[in-house]
Amino acid sequence: MGRIQLALAKSNVSTVYASISNSSGALVGLYRTTDAGTTWTAQATTPNYLSSQGWYDNAIAVKPSDANYVIAGGLDCYASTTGGTALVQKSQWGTSNTTLFSHADIHRLEYNGSILYCCSDGGVYKSTNDGTTWTDLNQKLSTLQYESADYDPTNLLSFQGGSQDNNKQTTTNGGSNWIQRTTGDGGYTIVDPVTPAYVYGQYVNGSIQRSANTGTSFTNITPSGSTGGLFYNPYEMAPGDHNTIVFGRADIWKTTNAQTATTSSGWTQIATTTIVGGSVSAIGISATDINKIYIGTSNGRILVTTDNGANWSVQAGYPYVSDFIVDNTNDNICYATLGGTGTTHVLKTINGGLNWTNITGNLPNIAANSIVMRTLSPRMLFVGTDFGVFQSTNDGANWISFSSGLPMVEVYDMKYKQTIGMILVATHGRGCWTFDLNSTLGIDPFGEIPAQYKLSQNYPNPFNPVTNIAFDIPKYNSVKLEIYDMSGKKIEELVNQNLNAGHYQVQWDASKYSSGAYVSKLTTPDYSATAKMILIK
Repeated sequence: MGRIQLALAKSNVSTVYASISNSSGALVGLYRTTDAGTTWTAQATTPNYLSSQGWYDNAIAVKPSDANYVIAGGLDCYASTTGGTALVQKSQWGTSNTTLFSHADIHRLEYNGSILYCCSDGGVYKSTNDGTTWTDLNQKLSTLQYESADYDPTNLLSFQGGSQDNNKQTTTNGGSNWIQRTTGDGGYTIVDPVTPAYVYGQYVNGSIQRSANTGTSFTNITPSGSTGGLFYNPYEMAPGDHNTIVFGRADIWKTTNAQTATTSSGWTQIATTTIVGGSVSAIGISATDINKIYIGTSNGRILVTTDNGANWSVQAGYPYVSDFIVDNTNDNICYATLGGTGTTHVLKTINGGLNWTNITGNLPNIAANSIVMRTLSPRMLFVGTDFGVFQSTNDGANWISFSSGLPMVEVYDMKYKQTIGMILVATHGRGCWTFDLNSTLGIDPFGEIPAQYKLSQNYPNPFNPVTNIAFDIPKYNSVKLEIYDMSGKKIEELVNQNLNAGHYQVQWDASKYSSGAYVSKLTTPDYSATAKMILIK
């Protein structure tokens, strides 16, 4: 035998029911005793309401006022009015009829008086007529187990998410109500920041899907040659190019035509299973160069390419690599979070992945699942862990809890758009939460969208050897920030990417140059400006 669940008839305590699975999880039978366990009789051996999952979801209850009314569940609920014989289906997890829907993977059935509750992987459902119809209670409970979520930077009431067993979720009113689009499992989620009607989601075991109607419906765009990988397969949109997505399974694929790619076109394999050497678990992409990509695997490998996969450098021996964040002003600086039970949970590189430094510091010794960063002053790191969110303002030397008002649960994903200043936290069990970082820092969120282009004078000036260069962008555009010497020769390219509207600050380290005058130049299709800088050593 496998798992056995018991239910006592409260109106006749000599009657007990047993829902029994075999070692493979299938139903052996629904059994009953009416003599307090002296003898047992098989009341039903079909239908197999456990499917093959009786080891995981197996539940049974007896109506308090009727010892002959028993209801059992695995994938769906089945009831008998005759002591366990002639089972009749009472719920359908695959239906679109909300009155018949109660989610699959049932773990507990319980009566409270005449009200029947069904507790499953999808949350809690209620029936006032012994399972004939059901009411979804989850909109008021916030029990969704999010794997990932994202928000529309043009409409801060619009969120998209992927959740375990509740698949794709959409809200247009800031989370007051969520619409479940489909059933099953949902994973990684990205909202196109430039064209928010385009949303990317997934199912499990090698899937990436695209919506062109703000998450109402999705089309599978998984590259047909991809293989292997984890239950949820990570993908990442390039922060500097919304047309570029990198997708990882046991191999790695890339498209530069995300809005039109299909299962058979638009994708290029940039790493084979031999190169990856495991299952991809994390992806980071440079904001200034879509050909520079960081890859992490579930077996502790970190791979980096600077030439779109033609060559890869590999570091190994780490725990599960869960996430990356690449500095948007210097793509040689990257941070990685690690799962597992070891003592290392956050890493930093300053040389493009050739070497990694442990900056776990005083973080609790628990899995770190996600990381985001603010590069403007004050520079801040935020790490999502199995016990809430932690923050560092000194590049990982010290960490403090950032979970005031946030349930101390697993944080699987975070999204932060620097111009907007809002952190979105996706928890595994307590829904989604947001935090307005701009308000906390005293930044006027409406002042974050400049009225016009501007290149500010660097500061300090004169400087030795580091200075800050600030500039304003009033709308999404391609932006270059370059440094020239006084002969007119370009010596540095600090920024070359598409940027959203906002205020930006870039640091220039001139330690390898000699004293003298230099020029910063900001260029967009609509604007060009220069400013003179003085380096004194």
